Amino acid sequence: MNKNRFWRLLSLLILISVSISCQIGQMEEMSPLDRQLTEYALKTNDLPNGWKYSDKDWGVEFGGSGYTVIYELEADPSIFLSNTIAIYLNEEKSEIAYQQWEDLWFKSTQPWPEATYSPRDQKDDYRFECLQFPEDPILSCRYLQRHNNIIGFVKINLDNKSLTFTELNDILGIVDERLNNVGVENKEVTPTP
Repeated sequence: MNKNRFWRLLSLLILISVSISCQIGQMEEMSPLDRQLTEYALKTNDLPNGWKYSDKDWGVEFGGSGYTVIYELEADPSIFLSNTIAIYLNEEKSEIAYQQWEDLWFKSTQPWPEATYSPRDQKDDYRFECLQFPEDPILSCRYLQRHNNIIGFVKINLDNKSLTFTELNDILGIVDERLNNVGVENKEVTPTP
């Protein structure tokens, strides 16, 4: 093997080694809470055909640990759905947070005739409203639900063709079911203050 080949091969091996090391360093083990948040958020297979994953984010949501995932319609990225799940230390903190969510996301929305979904646990706080701009066929809807110390939030732009309110109600039913399941399992995992 000549010197040039040797140095190229050595450079390539170093580059590959550094790349693998960087990727391993970037992979962090998920905490039990983060794993739980992702488990209960919506997945692509919860949505009708034609939707694809777009982005995700972990963060603090009005004092609770939260996870947001975003999906968009493959044919039209202006049609999107984001789902946030947030867990709070106790019900009192989730009640305060619920009010903050409402204040932020429901200032300009209003009840909408087709926005009829309500949670199966009638003690849950919830709100489902929409907003439509004049001359725009796209509706922007928000669904907020508090079950014990957990909040689920769905924000969606829809045109009632690519996704109907009937399909949206089915999706909200999945969110509702998972919020109720999180409530049962949440006693094992404590969110960060």
